Amino acid sequence: MKLNYSQLPSDFYSEASPLKFEKAQFVFWNEGFASAFQNRFSSEEFLSMVRGENSWLKETLAMAYAGHQFGHFNILGDGRAALVDEWKNAEGNLFDVHLKGSGDTIYSRRGDGRATLKAMLREAIMSEAIHALGIRTTRTLAVVDTGDFIHRNGMEKGGVLVRMASSHLRVGTFEYALLQDDVKKLKALADYTITRHYPHCASTENPYLNLLKEVVHVQIELIVEWMRVGFIHGVMNTDNMSIAGETIDYGPCAFMNVYDPKTCFSSIDTAKRYAFASQPGIAQWNLWVFANSLMPLIHENGKVAKDMSIEVIDAFPTQFGNSYYSMMGRKLGVEISIQEGREWVEEFLEIMEETNSDYTNSFLFLEGKEVSEVYLSTSPRFENWLSRKDTFPEVEIGNSNPIVIPRNEWVDRVLNEAIENDNWKLFNEYQERLQRPYESQSVEDVFSTFNPKNDLSFKTFCGT
Repeated sequence: MKLNYSQLPSDFYSEASPLKFEKAQFVFWNEGFASAFQNRFSSEEFLSMVRGENSWLKETLAMAYAGHQFGHFNILGDGRAALVDEWKNAEGNLFDVHLKGSGDTIYSRRGDGRATLKAMLREAIMSEAIHALGIRTTRTLAVVDTGDFIHRNGMEKGGVLVRMASSHLRVGTFEYALLQDDVKKLKALADYTITRHYPHCASTENPYLNLLKEVVHVQIELIVEWMRVGFIHGVMNTDNMSIAGETIDYGPCAFMNVYDPKTCFSSIDTAKRYAFASQPGIAQWNLWVFANSLMPLIHENGKVAKDMSIEVIDAFPTQFGNSYYSMMGRKLGVEISIQEGREWVEEFLEIMEETNSDYTNSFLFLEGKEVSEVYLSTSPRFENWLSRKDTFPEVEIGNSNPIVIPRNEWVDRVLNEAIENDNWKLFNEYQERLQRPYESQSVEDVFSTFNPKNDLSFKTFCGT
């Protein structure tokens, strides 16, 4: 049985040969997640394949795509990754089994195709934490210590991550398809996407316009959820935007501590293009790129196709605003449905910023929880702002405000303990705590403590 993705024209992929690592050992295996699939391989079978003792179950492919990286167009592709299998869950939904750090491919562009163990473990922490927070994301099935070293910042331990996703189709995949200047190939990709993710679009009057609308919708919901928990993706290039609306490609990502809309930790984002508050605007920009790629399918008349696409993309700010302020209202325990309510939310953010208060803990503080690094009361505006809360209808907060998020210093600490000291106890404890982000603990919750000064010079790196 061939991979489903290989049914596309061969322009969209090349054969790949994952490296074999004879000394490979598991450092993370997500058995709870793996058990959701019926046609899965076991951890023992997988490790045997990584070591080269058994061949991979099917063909292995490296996917081709393009992308605007920091606004500049490039031809890209899986330069350190390979699609090795596809699994179905109990509902019959298809998921990619994808290696990361498994060696070079035709798309490697002079790279070695390898990844550091530290970077792969960091993605495991972040992706599983995002999942536990209730946000759509790729998942980590496993992380393997390859048993050798690669040259990055000096010699570092090598690692391979096994990533699961409902697909690895990206905005950049459609940019690549448009570049082929063959409407049949573009249509094949769009039809494959509709079949896999949005089958209801197929029976509509204009399936490709409705595909655009669906992707706009899921991206809005995703970015709103990032903003809810203070997540900064760090590298929102078009090749890092999933058509399925999942968080993908965890590189220099991080969670914000002290609220500042300009927060940006990525060492390569010197212009702060992908800062916290810039994420909605960047999402809209990326979606316009997607719309441009779909236009030959939306209508045969280019001007008509452009006008139809513009109407969809121009609706983004209104749609995003409605979803965003509804989410912020839930975090504050009120219904936000009027302009006055939105102004009230914005004033709270201003107070948070001017008092250097922690983003996560400020909302917990308003719930009456004992937290640190919140100085809202030092603002002369705070009491008046708080008194206006009763003018809005109440709503259930539910799981809107996490208690524990992956704080930068804790992520670094547990990774250093694991990599440098071979101490996996702290890593495992941290992973377990991050799976219960909304639960309070009866004893001191050490993983919720942090030093805000740590972020003043904190930088994140892609690390692969």
